[in-house]
Amino acid sequence: MKATCRVILLMGLVTIPNPACRAAGNLIDSFSEGSFSLFDDGDWTNRSRINGPIVDVRHVTGPGLGDWRALLAPGSGYLDYDVQAIVPEGRGIALELRYTSGGAFNLADYDALLLDFVGVSGSGRLKVSLDFLLDPGAVVEVPLTSSGALEVSFDSMGVTSQTPFALRISIVPDSLPFSFRLNEISVVPEPGTPCLMLAAGLHVLMRRRR
Repeated sequence: MKATCRVILLMGLVTIPNPACRAAGNLIDSFSEGSFSLFDDGDWTNRSRINGPIVDVRHVTGPGLGDWRALLAPGSGYLDYDVQAIVPEGRGIALELRYTSGGAFNLADYDALLLDFVGVSGSGRLKVSLDFLLDPGAVVEVPLTSSGALEVSFDSMGVTSQTPFALRISIVPDSLPFSFRLNEISVVPEPGTPCLMLAAGLHVLMRRRR
């Protein structure tokens, strides 16, 4: 599976990224629903209902002891996370987001997970995995060192099934202090009819200009 569009030229097939294809991805979480304020001296966990097309429950777990805060202000559309220090004896060193839907959910029509980070300070790692009933997928790690969209291919998880029971996303700081703002999480669809129609249209246009 490839999250790209293909344009047919006289020299053959050229594969180019197309933002329109990615924009069509379905949202996992826009962070526009629910709210929480988690920190080391208060609540470490939160469970919220979200109105998503794929998953509908968000579980957030903080890293435990240390000096950190995870904030989702009502209607803000952002998840803010800041960590100054973490005690190793705490509940781990990562902020974990886990998404479920009361049963298995279908990812057969999607290529990858896309996370839109803004305001990253410091360095860390993004760890993504899918929970299956009998076939757990691999944990994929991606460096998180700057703002921008990070894409994690479902193929890279080595899965043999596309009906997971949970999506796990962990953000691990590699340097302190470390902070980020997460705008949204979405899934990237396989190249479908809209993208193929765009490619066909470009091909016809180039032929007419010859």
